[in-house]
Amino acid sequence: MASTLPEGGADQGFPDDPFWDFSLATYDRPGVAAACLGLQDRHGIDVNMVLFCCWAGASGAGMVDPAAMAAALNAALPWQRDVVVPLRRIRRDLKGAGQTGARLRRHVASAEIDAEHAEQLMISATWAPRPDAARDEVRRIGDACVNLRCYFDALDLTPGEADRADLAALLGGVFPLHGRWDMDATVEKEFYGAA
Repeated sequence: MASTLPEGGADQGFPDDPFWDFSLATYDRPGVAAACLGLQDRHGIDVNMVLFCCWAGASGAGMVDPAAMAAALNAALPWQRDVVVPLRRIRRDLKGAGQTGARLRRHVASAEIDAEHAEQLMISATWAPRPDAARDEVRRIGDACVNLRCYFDALDLTPGEADRADLAALLGGVFPLHGRWDMDATVEKEFYGAA
């Protein structure tokens, strides 16, 4: 995601969507944006897919199996590649382009956020399971980790040492009631095989 909604821009005319609402709230939490962008910059991952994995787990909807992951990726990939990434590239290229460039950069950022929102609607349209309010938080954290691993597997990506802190920050933002130590231990167990 580019950033949170700019003043007076974006988010106009889209239907309500719990995935989008979750993403905005989560992305604004300390450390989450930096973690997502670190993963994106190192591996080319789609932040919307990372947030989808977390949302499916955190909402209590459960685990995303490989078929559901493939459906979400098939919905997201063309839009991400053909619309979101080019807008991101233009926005980044306009950084430091003076006052006129800054104004244009804000407009491009607004369009990028709208494109991210549209992509999230495409992703959530592929996901039928409904949240289970009775699912306890420990299971939700585990589901979010399984979902992230499923996404990484689909990309043939193995998280490296540089990803450890970002995964903990991401999960800490998704599940803010758990302490950072808990998330460090969870990341060790779920992504790096520590018992």
